[in-house]
Amino acid sequence: CSAAVSEKGTVIVPDVNDDPRYLQCFINTRAEMVVPILRDGAAIAEIDIDSDQLNAFTPTDQEFVEWVAQELVRIL
Repeated sequence: CSAAVSEKGTVIVPDVNDDPRYLQCFINTRAEMVVPILRDGAAIAEIDIDSDQLNAFTPTDQEFVEWVAQELVRIL
């Protein structure tokens, strides 16, 4: 989670077991996507999606969640 905030960009982890940055919250999580919600260059929130499938997130998924993050910043 913190990598997306510090990098100010989307982080997709195809296999959480292979990423030393991953902090396990749920035992069944296999993949994760985190999209920061940025206002004026600062993270004000994030969207964190976990999956029980390896390599779960597609470029289309990423584009959609990034779009949602941009829309949220407009209304927050």
